[in-house]
Amino acid sequence: MYAQLAEGFEAKGSAVDARQVRLQVRDLDTLIKEMDITQQSIEDGTRKPVFLLLPSTPYQEVIIDAQA
Repeated sequence: MYAQLAEGFEAKGSAVDARQVRLQVRDLDTLIKEMDITQQSIEDGTRKPVFLLLPSTPYQEVIIDAQA
């Protein structure tokens, strides 16, 4: 979808917008790869991220509706 969006921008002559979309794709691809590596290391036990070491908040302390 993003590739088509970038191509559309290029077809309209908007190289700057096409470049921004391609940079977003690159950043998202990197993020997905990092998440995959993190997930794999959690599953194989080689790494335990800090967020998994923190105690969870009891349910009654979680704010569900901030306006109430």
